[in-house]
Amino acid sequence: MKKLLPCAFAQFTVAQYVAATLLTAFLFVMILPVGVHAEAEGTTLRKGGRVQVSGTGGVGLRVRSGPALTFARQVVLAEGQVVNVLSGPIRNDGYDWYKITGYDSLGSSGWSAGRWLLPTSRKSIAPPTVSSPTSRSGFRTITLPVLMYHNVGYGWNRYAVTMPAFREQLDWLRDSGYTTVTLAQVYDYMYDGGKLPSKPVVLTFDDGWASQWNAVLELNERGMMGVFFVMGGGIGLSDVQLRRMAGWGHEIGAHSLTHPDLTQLSDGQLYNEVAGSKKTLESRLGVPIHFFAYPYGSYNGRVIDAVAAAGYRGGIAAWGGGYWTPDQRWTEPRIEISGFASLQEFAYLLRSATE
Repeated sequence: MKKLLPCAFAQFTVAQYVAATLLTAFLFVMILPVGVHAEAEGTTLRKGGRVQVSGTGGVGLRVRSGPALTFARQVVLAEGQVVNVLSGPIRNDGYDWYKITGYDSLGSSGWSAGRWLLPTSRKSIAPPTVSSPTSRSGFRTITLPVLMYHNVGYGWNRYAVTMPAFREQLDWLRDSGYTTVTLAQVYDYMYDGGKLPSKPVVLTFDDGWASQWNAVLELNERGMMGVFFVMGGGIGLSDVQLRRMAGWGHEIGAHSLTHPDLTQLSDGQLYNEVAGSKKTLESRLGVPIHFFAYPYGSYNGRVIDAVAAAGYRGGIAAWGGGYWTPDQRWTEPRIEISGFASLQEFAYLLRSATE
């Protein structure tokens, strides 16, 4: 046994050497590019400067609604895409986060880790200037936070905000000078010369979950209003509750009949889900249904045409920031409020939507 030990030790040493050599070669080839970007991240990117998405390995760069990994993903930018830096950095989750814009023609903005952003001299899309009125005579744009909730006070996950957190958010809005408004008020402002308070905010709730009744009571207690997108086929809130909500000044909108991906339906099915939900809700509740929110935030040109043809006043998307313009009347953006968001992250979302 003693004679075997030196031999065994020698074999083990050779195996270690080979493994170490291979590992070193792998790290040199695969990790070196990351080191370059890590070094670039140490240099603060210039506000107003142009940067290029680089080093993602073809996967693309995730743009989030806030400066942390817990925030919802808004869009994925392709390798090589050029964007503008608005602000930052904010250090979170081991990354320097920057607020960027210029990745679409709508002026959308979001947060991305600076590790995959490199300064460049290439031209980017200039974000539009928010002005009033817009190029369409008599119509106005507006930048405001339109928040999207799902479950409230039932569970805790991306789509479920706890009741203590929800109360905290409402109190923060009130103490920060925000005033809740309905979508009808926003569209009146944009298209019909209506007025809005100095710091408007829209609170929307999708799916009609029974837990949203608790949200209604909290809103009522603070003199706030909400917009509730419910399914004509029903899910939680009863017709009696919905009628009472409308009577208290809350707005009811349509969210299809059964929550399908509308882009995958036949023409007949699409008509039934879009126009049918409006007719069903108006018949059952006795109130007009003016706005439609796309299930899963999924839509295309055919779906948009169906919503417009059904007699709605506007269509509401699921993500995209806070820049509202008549050019996207049928796909106006919202900001998802994750159940994992802290109050600090919630405040970042509100501020980033109006900067």
